[in-house]
Amino acid sequence: MASKLAVNTAFPEGFESPLKRISMEERCDDVIASIATLSQKSLTDVHKMAAQLGVPAVGPYFIFESKIAAILINLAGLVATKYKEFSSYAELGNASILLVDYDEITELGRHVVFVRVPGQKGSPDWGYIIDVGNWIEPDGHYSTALTKYKPAYYIDVTPRPQAKGK
Repeated sequence: MASKLAVNTAFPEGFESPLKRISMEERCDDVIASIATLSQKSLTDVHKMAAQLGVPAVGPYFIFESKIAAILINLAGLVATKYKEFSSYAELGNASILLVDYDEITELGRHVVFVRVPGQKGSPDWGYIIDVGNWIEPDGHYSTALTKYKPAYYIDVTPRPQAKGK
């Protein structure tokens, strides 16, 4: 019971994230873990799909936005935009992959998941971060403290539109 409370201390009473956090396992699989979290697939499944789409199965790799989009659509029917420069949380959709801790010199950062929760009964929308970092303590896995994250770029993720019937 204590660990559940520690993980969800930032949420309003009674709210539980519909997305289970999938933690990264390797030094550089934060985007894989973010995709796994959004798709609710295992890291193994995401790695397999990535390999099928041309991402090296071993050794160093960098997953470009086109591959992120291809993995999401093929694995979970989710559509991803290209990276967009971040200016405020208000511009994000209901689900996004954020690039945070970005270093302009190395052009590297790490990925986390942003989720927007629609307001209920006149209350405003609000959002939270699912931090997939494997070094993050349980009380930081889900956080509404958005100001502690400094996003540089983001990818919005939406369900694939339904085909129109004839």
